Amino acid sequence: MKLDFEHRYDHYCKEHNASADEMEAIDKERHSNGAMSGYVLWLSRKWKEWKSLSGSFTRNRRHISAADHANFNSWLASRHD
Repeated sequence: MKLDFEHRYDHYCKEHNASADEMEAIDKERHSNGAMSGYVLWLSRKWKEWKSLSGSFTRNRRHISAADHANFNSWLASRHD
């Protein structure tokens, strides 16, 4: 199964009120270890937040289910609609 994650970056940009190009420039300034570092850190925080709110996260992080991804994506989208 192929999962589409690009929309998550769109939510990252929306949360920071910036376009993808603007966000890339901002992250390059803020994070000397790579332009995507800010996004990766943000996404990790969002997974933790979702986990604490939903309580339905798969116990084994190596095996996040397709349902977990779908539920996380829906939750993330609901925050930016």
